[in-house]
Amino acid sequence: EGNGQDIALHRASFFAPTEKYDTFIENLLKYGAAFQEDKVMSANSLFGDLSDTVSIPDPAIPKVDRWNLLTKLQREKEVIGIYLSGHPLDDYKFEVQNLTTCGIDRIDTFKGQKVHLAGFVTKAEHRISQRGTGWGRFTISDYTGNLEIALFSNDYAQFKHFFEEGNCLFLTGMYRQRYNSEEFEYRPEKVELLEAVGASKINSVTLQIPVELLTPDLLDQLDQVCKAHKGKHILKMRLLDHTNKNALAFAAVKRKVNADSDFASEMEKLGVECKLG
Repeated sequence: EGNGQDIALHRASFFAPTEKYDTFIENLLKYGAAFQEDKVMSANSLFGDLSDTVSIPDPAIPKVDRWNLLTKLQREKEVIGIYLSGHPLDDYKFEVQNLTTCGIDRIDTFKGQKVHLAGFVTKAEHRISQRGTGWGRFTISDYTGNLEIALFSNDYAQFKHFFEEGNCLFLTGMYRQRYNSEEFEYRPEKVELLEAVGASKINSVTLQIPVELLTPDLLDQLDQVCKAHKGKHILKMRLLDHTNKNALAFAAVKRKVNADSDFASEMEKLGVECKLG
């Protein structure tokens, strides 16, 4: 990825166009071939021993911005079929775990029911019918699989702006039988950006704390994490005594937090599980 000190050489650099070539990778390959050819010719020439260097100038590194995580993940998926640097939903793990009905791979177990899904738009096809009305076919993906969604008429007009490649969405809809068919389809009734769902659907978060972990040091660490993640969600705690099969619940009177994936991840590192409500 490059050290970022003297030159901006990172993954995006290799795919950026140069003055003569479509990508810097192609430029480098041509440079390498020309360098070796020039080196051989210089060594075989009459005055080859008088020169220690070849005459091919180093290619200039394109000045481009680094890929954001989303672009990096999309490129990885295109080339090798999997995400290497993470997953597009990683920033929303807490919301996915707590607000969805199921993963896409289990949607068939909820036939005829309302289903909440979280997904990353991996394919978006916006089209015009012969009647001149817009419609679209889209694919969303989560950690477990892919789901194709078709939108027509009013549904398309209402939700089309959400279904763009790269968007992380939270969908509420029915998984119902298609008209005159035995197959089932998912029909969204509400679509939201996943980044906005936490604020609208999460009211409070409960920290599940095993009593055997409860020490002054842990309390201090919990305090630091909560201070660093101030927000509007009510903070609750539940002490779990697994030995005696007992639990004791508390609620913070003045302190509120931002219950998102970062907060949940920090708590997980401390051995504390987060639950909604």
